[in-house]
Amino acid sequence: MRLLGLLCYIFLINIISGCSVNNSQNIATNKTVNFSQLVLNKTNFNRSTINVVNEQELFHLSKNQRKEFLDYFQKKNADNTPSHRIVADFINDKLSNFTYYGKTFIAKEAMAKNKGNCMSLAIYTTAIAKLVNLEVTYREVNTLPVFEKHNNLLLSSTHVQTILIDPTFIPEKNMVYFYKPSIVIDYFPTSTNHVGTPLNYKQFVAMYYQNIAADALVANNLNKAFAYAEQGFEFDPYSSKLLNTLAVTYRRKGDLITAQKLYDEGLKSNSKKLSLVNNYIFLSKKQNNEKKVAELTKTLENLNDPNPYTWLEQAYIAKKNQQYSKAIRYFMRTLDTAPYVHQAYIGLYQVYLAKHQPRKAQKMLKKALEWTHEFEQRKMYKMKLFQLSASI
Repeated sequence: MRLLGLLCYIFLINIISGCSVNNSQNIATNKTVNFSQLVLNKTNFNRSTINVVNEQELFHLSKNQRKEFLDYFQKKNADNTPSHRIVADFINDKLSNFTYYGKTFIAKEAMAKNKGNCMSLAIYTTAIAKLVNLEVTYREVNTLPVFEKHNNLLLSSTHVQTILIDPTFIPEKNMVYFYKPSIVIDYFPTSTNHVGTPLNYKQFVAMYYQNIAADALVANNLNKAFAYAEQGFEFDPYSSKLLNTLAVTYRRKGDLITAQKLYDEGLKSNSKKLSLVNNYIFLSKKQNNEKKVAELTKTLENLNDPNPYTWLEQAYIAKKNQQYSKAIRYFMRTLDTAPYVHQAYIGLYQVYLAKHQPRKAQKMLKKALEWTHEFEQRKMYKMKLFQLSASI
């Protein structure tokens, strides 16, 4: 459940795992960087010592696991239940005892342990669907950012959904269909989820390697981080997330020149990501390149990311670093895109309190109440508003 992207003295690398992977377009265009065309210095890494999971292993199930599902499938299929419904029912039955666990497992591990993160669930679901040749697609989901800090790496989570396509669907002639009938498998279906970028199979597989590379970075196993990031590019050579992760790996190895080269290539693409720009700012500060820092900061301010949670993420980090003017701008960018994100109003309330501006803080609390419908949250906000109003 990770995605890495960076801020200030902290690394934020938006890496997807289970229910993670912040919004990336990953769409190949002639303006998008192709990793396979980059010439990189690999002498600092020893990939031969790393046993990288291959695609077949990723979705492999044991003989008993395959039998368990196929027996279930044959029984349900006898009632003419569509295969996508059978797969969904099987997974949902398992989910009743499936434990969320913030680690990415391959299919047989997820099924055996009956736990894992959202990526684990998606891999598990895909492995089951493959047994009956069921068509599967994927999509990212924009969610409220959740942070984990490990060894100076700040990990923020994204979310991925698996979509099981109805195999019985027959399109009518002269009709245009934007979506095929399907069932969505989701670990955390909540009202704060907003549909993001569609993903194809190869992009989805690349996410697995991205997750493992992120875990390796947390453990400071740079050889493994490099090996898995590089393997991910075999499936998605246009991934800005993998490029970002690889650049962080090179930076931590001490190869700032190659890290800079990766960031420069990333910024040539038409899918500039906040996390990539922020990590490049961090690198430029280490290089005492004030001109580049100013240039990248201007780029950051002018980025037009339609995902409100991307800006909310940046606002949280700026607030944590007591960069209050920047935090206010980013909270406002969040609300410009999505005025219903009440967490941004609460963030502004906290910033204005820190700046000793209680009336502005009071105004933000009132706005938060307008967009909050859960009883406990409304109760908490009303109490804060009462206490603040009494002190003004």
